[in-house]
Amino acid sequence: MKTTDKVRNLALLGKRFTSSELTSAAEYLDIDADYIDDLICHLCENDVIICEDNTYQIVNPVLLSLIDSHPYCGESIHIRLACVREKTDSILFHAKLAGISERSFAARLLRYTCNDFEKHPNVKLALERLKAIEFLAGEQPWAARNLRIHLSEMTASGVDFSEELLRSFSEGRLYGNYHLLLRAFLHQYPQEELLRAILRRKELPCTSFQRTVLQFFEARLRYLLDSSDKNAELIAETVFNIGEKTRFEAVLKADGLNFYGLHLRKVGDLSGFKKMIQEAIELTERFDLELFKARFYNNLSLIYMDSNPAYSQQIQQNVIETSRRIGDFGIAAAVSSNLALLYFFKGKRRQFDELLDDMKTYVTQTDNPEPSVFMKLTEMLPLVYEGPTSAFEKVADRVAADCERLVGPEKATRINQLQMSRILHYSLFNETDKCKQVFESHDFDASDISEKALVEVIRAFIYGQENPFDVFKRFRNDMSEYVEDCLLLASKTVTKEQYKEFRAICIERLFRAQQTVSLLSQALLAHAVAIASERLGVVSDAIRYFRIAATHYDVSGLFETSRRLKEEYLSEGALLTSLNDLVNKLDTRGLKDLKNEAANTLELVEEISHFIVNSQNLAASLSEMNSISESMKAMLEFLLSFYPARTARCVLRWQETEEVTIGEDAIPEDLEGHYSSSPFCVKYVFFVGFTGEVEIVLFNPSISVSDKLIARFFRQMTFVETILELSFKNFIRYRMAMHDSLTGLYTRWYLEARMKEQFRRAKRYEEDYSVIFCDLDDFKRVNDRYGHMRGDSTLRRVSESLKQSCRESDILCRFGGEEFVILLPSLDLAEATRLAERLRVALPESDPEIKVTGSFGVASFNTAKPSSARELVQLADDLCYQAKRKGKNRVESNLDE
Repeated sequence: MKTTDKVRNLALLGKRFTSSELTSAAEYLDIDADYIDDLICHLCENDVIICEDNTYQIVNPVLLSLIDSHPYCGESIHIRLACVREKTDSILFHAKLAGISERSFAARLLRYTCNDFEKHPNVKLALERLKAIEFLAGEQPWAARNLRIHLSEMTASGVDFSEELLRSFSEGRLYGNYHLLLRAFLHQYPQEELLRAILRRKELPCTSFQRTVLQFFEARLRYLLDSSDKNAELIAETVFNIGEKTRFEAVLKADGLNFYGLHLRKVGDLSGFKKMIQEAIELTERFDLELFKARFYNNLSLIYMDSNPAYSQQIQQNVIETSRRIGDFGIAAAVSSNLALLYFFKGKRRQFDELLDDMKTYVTQTDNPEPSVFMKLTEMLPLVYEGPTSAFEKVADRVAADCERLVGPEKATRINQLQMSRILHYSLFNETDKCKQVFESHDFDASDISEKALVEVIRAFIYGQENPFDVFKRFRNDMSEYVEDCLLLASKTVTKEQYKEFRAICIERLFRAQQTVSLLSQALLAHAVAIASERLGVVSDAIRYFRIAATHYDVSGLFETSRRLKEEYLSEGALLTSLNDLVNKLDTRGLKDLKNEAANTLELVEEISHFIVNSQNLAASLSEMNSISESMKAMLEFLLSFYPARTARCVLRWQETEEVTIGEDAIPEDLEGHYSSSPFCVKYVFFVGFTGEVEIVLFNPSISVSDKLIARFFRQMTFVETILELSFKNFIRYRMAMHDSLTGLYTRWYLEARMKEQFRRAKRYEEDYSVIFCDLDDFKRVNDRYGHMRGDSTLRRVSESLKQSCRESDILCRFGGEEFVILLPSLDLAEATRLAERLRVALPESDPEIKVTGSFGVASFNTAKPSSARELVQLADDLCYQAKRKGKNRVESNLDE
């Protein structure tokens, strides 16, 4: 076709058209889709069309004259062109030129619209077509009304959900897809009223599919009214009996699987939830159910939120894009709200703000109030943790006003979400009376275990009838969300007896938050440890974790919360306050009387600078130490260079206890609190990992010191604690690598290192040494008969028996499961063989009930002449195997060779 013909055919679109309309209409206009951009450029350059606001307008007089006098091209072309138009006026333009009656055009366009929306849903285009159809038909056809009812799930579609509409359904006068109709009715009518209508409709004749739909929604409503186990089982039975042969059945079953999966999530069965959602998604993929994919994939993202957050995030981004494309701004806003929550907790404030801006756009794109509610709930999220309460209240009141525009169960769900945000905020900011008002005016309906746990922890915190930490522990194992919030609230009331367990839970959760890079979670958990520590007098933990919390609040964008912590608890806060005071006084008084304030501020800055430099010096010093005792001594000497103590002690407690003391004064064990100014005594305690604890004490019975010096000690310790913790943690890791966790014997790794040393020494100094290899006989039978716990007990007893017969210089190692190797420095083969025999005889008495025996192999350096340390161990292993073959419970060596 010539370019002139292509240009002439543009007149079929009327005076105005968009780029997307032209692209969709290309095949009906006989225009190559790849040629459209070149054609548009050509027409613009030749002043045939002009572009305004992404809309092209024909200005060429010749082409304009063809619009109303274009040769008749058939009704089918105009029907298809009407289906690609984006405005009602453009659709009516094609109805005028189609050459058929308006009612006939409306009927055909309605059929195309229903089919297109099922396969390629677009809410905005569907509404524009429905306006044109109803105008042309002069009434609202029942199929158009049904499509509007279906669209009401996504936007304000202009349906009057009156009593008459529900009555027409219950009396069998409402036609169409009952599944889609009842989904919409769920959001519009009271549940009891809708259930009665369904029961009345069931009494009338209906198709088998209609009956299946009615049974499913009856079960669904009974569950919504009473989520008992009986009604949950009824849901499961109904859903699993739905077929999958037709598209209608597939979408109904997928909807049912999704609903039942949400029930399983609510009761804590996350594996069952995952299975149901995956089966629902499989059905939507198999039958290409575009409209439901986004909803189900959103639920799939919840499954991976903890285990694979990046994957969960990608799913949510895809769902948002799909929902925006089809015009379901309610789902786009809901998922954006979930994703914004993820960004908020990861400290990605820029991405959070960008999503919030997108949600504000959704609000302008639809009359549906849901996007507005989600947007304001998201906007309120930072204020929950930061406040102040007055700013929070303003946004909360706006959310409440928008919630009143919602209808059906969605209204109750969003109000519940708002009230949960209120009680969390009020409890965090100690607004007890306001929190009680919410509890008295609202009956909370938790959607899952996590929500229920948060409500009950807050209730316990506000009313004081139960310890919040005890309440939290009841729910802890089934919680996937709100763990940090519950712990932060519990920190305000946790007792001294609960502190160790509370701290361990917080630190374990903190490590997990570090792995998932959840910065706000880390801030809340560190804040919880700090609050509990400060209340209970664990000064070192308090200062350290207040600093961690403040840093992570800053990174998360909660600057006011960080500032409050710094001002109330940290030296940085004192510095900020001093600087602010200086600025304020300069504003009000000029330079007069500011000398003392400036001096104090300068002193504080100088002190912090010295702390940093001295901490670096300590780190360098510790890196040169070869043992934990050397490190502990170096650290104590470092502190003694700053503080007037005569005696200093450091104790590391974990599986073993390490202690170093400098000085001879008896340190009082009954020191109340963590410091005394007269006599001078300070105690600093911090934790290493989950099990280690370090205690540092400085003492001088002969002097008194100022409170300022004691405060300086605790400030300095917060700078050096991280360095010390790393040093002690490395020691613990080294010792754990050295010692078997079950028996306490040396590990194979440590033995092999010592074997190499011994082999080199033997070659250099011609010094003999021997190796004993012991393998317990038939130990598998012990585990099979008595169980592995009893088997472990026997291994510990055997280890103790072997240890008692060995010298201090011998290296006794657990080599494998029930295998032991002993390195015997300076012992020849004859002596080693006699020792092995003593060990063999003593072995059965190590556990009199089981009377375990062992086979032994003995080899020595001078006799075997091995080429490597490993070769000598291998020879002892071979001799042990010979003992096994010769009847077990015996010693074999190469003594006779």
